[in-house]
Amino acid sequence: MSAIPTSARKLESATPALLSPDITGDALATSLRVRRAELQKLSIIGTSSGLTTSLLLFGADAVAIAAGAVFGYSAAVALAGDLALAVLSLRAIVLLGVFELLGLRIAGLQRAWGISPVGSLSRSVRITAGATLVVAAVLITLGQSWQPLVALLFEGFCSTFFVLVGRSIAYHCFGRADWWGRRVFVVGSDKQAVTLYAKLLRQPQRGLRPIGFIDDLETLDTDLDPALYLGPPEALRELALEHGVTAAVVAKTVPIRRHSVSSVEKNSAFATGF
Repeated sequence: MSAIPTSARKLESATPALLSPDITGDALATSLRVRRAELQKLSIIGTSSGLTTSLLLFGADAVAIAAGAVFGYSAAVALAGDLALAVLSLRAIVLLGVFELLGLRIAGLQRAWGISPVGSLSRSVRITAGATLVVAAVLITLGQSWQPLVALLFEGFCSTFFVLVGRSIAYHCFGRADWWGRRVFVVGSDKQAVTLYAKLLRQPQRGLRPIGFIDDLETLDTDLDPALYLGPPEALRELALEHGVTAAVVAKTVPIRRHSVSSVEKNSAFATGF
């Protein structure tokens, strides 16, 4: 398991030391160069789109549901009195698996960002269990025999359990890997923005990997570490290309200028407030 870079851990308690009046001239320039060299390591955290994380979660869900289908079909073969019932059970199990996978996808539980691990696991269980009950209700309405119904319920239970286990393993083993999640800018520089930045660094499993702050110079917090400031919202497109970022998280108590807001919304995949 890959640990979060040392530079990222240091930034969790970013200090305004570089703004001290005792550091001036060449010393300040040298300090900033060293600090920026450390911060360059943050550019490798996450990916621009989070596609790798999404594919991993999709694969984990698919394997879990397939494993549940195998157990369900084994139960169907053991219970079925003839081949026709076994085939009917298999069709119902496959249909349930498709519904479960689509439900997880539509609910946004396979995206790389914005969902806490605990919330993701809870919603995954509700979706897989709900899909099982819907397909079971359809079989009962059609007057099918009890064997396919029992096999379907068993498959639903197994797949729900395996999805829970598979996602837990994925978060535990890969949630702190450098490639996990999606790189983002934090728009704002006040206490709320800095708190959010530190929280996201401490909890990379959430999938949002901040690399620096974007803010208007007029409202830039003077206590912010200068090396963490990337630029104003007007330069968002250039900064996004430079750092490979396609999203921004807005965490600002004081509204930024109108044209800055439109710049964020135009150049970011999403803009959300915490």
